[in-house]
Amino acid sequence: MLNKALVSDSSREAAGAAGEALGVLAEVDMGLVTGRAHDLWMSHAGKIRAALNEIKTSSDIERMRKAFERLSNELIVAVGQFGIPLGKTLYKTHCPMAFDNKGADWLQLDEAILNPYFGASMLRCGEVKEVIGNKTK
Repeated sequence: MLNKALVSDSSREAAGAAGEALGVLAEVDMGLVTGRAHDLWMSHAGKIRAALNEIKTSSDIERMRKAFERLSNELIVAVGQFGIPLGKTLYKTHCPMAFDNKGADWLQLDEAILNPYFGASMLRCGEVKEVIGNKTK
């Protein structure tokens, strides 16, 4: 998974995870999304694809993290518009110190903070800002 590769400070694993995510994105059945939802998804998909391509083709972990921020912002908006499968939970998390204290958000599957913007140097920096979906498993 991409965020875990960034948490591990591994540019090689992050590039591989971005490539896998691009493959999954390419398999989305656009016939299932029509009308306004189709237009919204197409807008998100292009930005998601661009961020993933940048991560896939880079070897610079900091450049990857900046692209991951753009990816995360787009995914957060898409999840807000489309939701997530019933019974699933996502955690919208925030690191106030990322990018020279500008701060940055990301989605993760677990409640325990694992910071993709700082990796091992500040692994637990951040907090859960929102629980999306079902809290019980």
